[in-house]
Amino acid sequence: MRALRPIIALLFTIIWSAPALHAQRSGIGFKAGVLGSTARSELRQFRPVPGAVAGLYFPLGISPRIELQPEVLVSYQGSSYSIGETDLRAVERQLYVQIPLKVKFFLSNTFNLQLGGQAGRLLSAWTKDEKDGTRANTSSYADWDLGLVGGVGVDLLSGWDLTLRYYNGLTAILADDDTYFPYNRTLQFTVGYRFVQFRKQYARRH
Repeated sequence: MRALRPIIALLFTIIWSAPALHAQRSGIGFKAGVLGSTARSELRQFRPVPGAVAGLYFPLGISPRIELQPEVLVSYQGSSYSIGETDLRAVERQLYVQIPLKVKFFLSNTFNLQLGGQAGRLLSAWTKDEKDGTRANTSSYADWDLGLVGGVGVDLLSGWDLTLRYYNGLTAILADDDTYFPYNRTLQFTVGYRFVQFRKQYARRH
């Protein structure tokens, strides 16, 4: 967690400067949802597995049609694959702390497009299969996972936010790997609520 401290400090600096920004929707919210995740590799066929994500988000309005939104999330994700030529499958699971930073472009008062980057710090990893059961393998994974995020959202004036987002990893997730080079892929749907709002007035987006 020590490596995350500079990033978290930067996030809090941005958040506490929010009242000075030109914002209709600046605030703090909690979100949670479901995801499907897998890994992409040229030499191994991975299949998706279900997972979950939850955490805090900080929408910061910078103009009538643009928001900057950093987030701090915990993501339970992974992938599965066949073991050799058998019918047995192994499930790889990872637990990440993720810090997405998105720019949101509003096409109407509520509907928006989202684009940004994401850094993920590995907390734990383990493998489960029918032959050997469950075993920890955190050391087999790279500490950091970096990539791009994009999606769509609906931010309601009531404070509820709906988001559908895709993540495309740009760094290989295995440590000391010179064969498979897998990259994380996730698709997530979340529901959030802004329980703190720095401004109550909502200007129309023209």
